[in-house]
Amino acid sequence: MPRRPALLAFAAVLITVAAACSSGDSSSSAPPTTGIGDKAATVAPSPDASPPPVPTGADDCGSSNALAGWPTTTVPVPRTFACLRDALAAGTPAQMSVITVGRGDSGRQTADGYDIPTKRIVTWRVVGKGELEQITDTTEDGGEVTTTTCSGLTGEEFGAAPSATGCT
Repeated sequence: MPRRPALLAFAAVLITVAAACSSGDSSSSAPPTTGIGDKAATVAPSPDASPPPVPTGADDCGSSNALAGWPTTTVPVPRTFACLRDALAAGTPAQMSVITVGRGDSGRQTADGYDIPTKRIVTWRVVGKGELEQITDTTEDGGEVTTTTCSGLTGEEFGAAPSATGCT
């Protein structure tokens, strides 16, 4: 039983910390902070760059976002792109977007202080059998949005998005 006072003291500290973190005026318009120590990082708003909307009548094959959960990134598995590959083979209108790390620093941080890189958005739209548009948005890196017509996608590789082939 000699450990009981230490456990009670630890529980008291946890309750005090929880109360301190939950107190405050929630009506503030200031961005939220982590509230950890004296190095609280401000959570910046999301940028405007986002995948284009799915055209009416096209299948939405979803998206793959390598920045989800940054700095712990996610990687696509081959089946991630099955909807897009099937649509390309059949000529069914469809769209899929892939968000990857860009070349720069976005100037934003995660709630726990990690710098968030810029993002690069590649959107593939199937417009016919063996024909797709590749829309590449590099505006966060100071680039532009470009559209290229392509005829296919590279093979599936675990952890990597395919690349468009036969582009003009």
